[in-house]
Amino acid sequence: MSLRQLELQKQISFFLYGLINNICARIKYLVFSLLISICYFSYRISLIKEFKICSVNATCYNIQSCIKKNGVCSGGD
Repeated sequence: MSLRQLELQKQISFFLYGLINNICARIKYLVFSLLISICYFSYRISLIKEFKICSVNATCYNIQSCIKKNGVCSGGD
């Protein structure tokens, strides 16, 4: 191979390495963001479920006004 071909092959390999590295970084970011979103929304859903249980058991209309005593919801301040 000539020097020109080696230089061209080197540039192409650097370009492909950078491209693959960029794609992997984006995939990692998307997966991380997705995990954070799933955790956040599952937390919010658990709060909503707890709110519904409290509102049925003790007619609490606000999640902050529900106090759990021995696993039973009762009206707070």
